[in-house]
Amino acid sequence: MSLMLNHAVDELQKQIWAQLDKLAERIKERLRAQVQHVLKGNDKVVTSTLWKSIDGDIERKASEIIITIFSNTKYAEFVHEGTGPAVGHRRYFPQITPIAAWVDEKRLAGSYSVTTKRRMAKGKFQRLEENYIVAYKIAWKIYQHGTEGLKFFDIALKQLEPWIDKEISNFKPKVN
Repeated sequence: MSLMLNHAVDELQKQIWAQLDKLAERIKERLRAQVQHVLKGNDKVVTSTLWKSIDGDIERKASEIIITIFSNTKYAEFVHEGTGPAVGHRRYFPQITPIAAWVDEKRLAGSYSVTTKRRMAKGKFQRLEENYIVAYKIAWKIYQHGTEGLKFFDIALKQLEPWIDKEISNFKPKVN
C-alpha cells in the first residue's frame, strides 16, 4: 500500500515540477524580451550585438528554481554599470574596432550626399580611416571621463516585477 502511495506522490511531484518548469520558462522569456526592450528604448541597440546576446537560463535546485538573464558580450558590463574615468592603476583604454563599427552604423564620420544620402568616401580604406579617427576621439573621451551606465537588467526586472508576482500567485498546478 505505501509503495503505491509513494508512486502516486512521485507522479504528482513530476506533474507539478513540469508545470513549474513551464512557468519558469515563460518568466525567463518575458524577462529576456523586456531586457531587449529596455536596451532598444534607451538607444543602446546599434549593431545589435548586445541585443542579440541577451539570453537566459533556468536551474532547478532542490526546492527552488533560479532564473538567470545574462549577456555573453564583453562590453555588456560596461553598458550596464558604466565606466569611470581612467585613474590610478585602472588604465583601461576602450577597444577602437567596436567603436569604429558603431561610428559607421550611426553615420558619424565622413561626408554624405544630400540627394542620395550615401557616403562619399573614395574607397573602403578612406571610409575605415574616417571611422577610426572619430572612434579614437570617442575612445579618448571615454578614457578620460568614463560613461554613464544603463542598468538594463535591473530596469527590466523592476518593470516586470508586478507581472511576475501575479504569475506566481496565480499558479495553481493541475494534476491528473
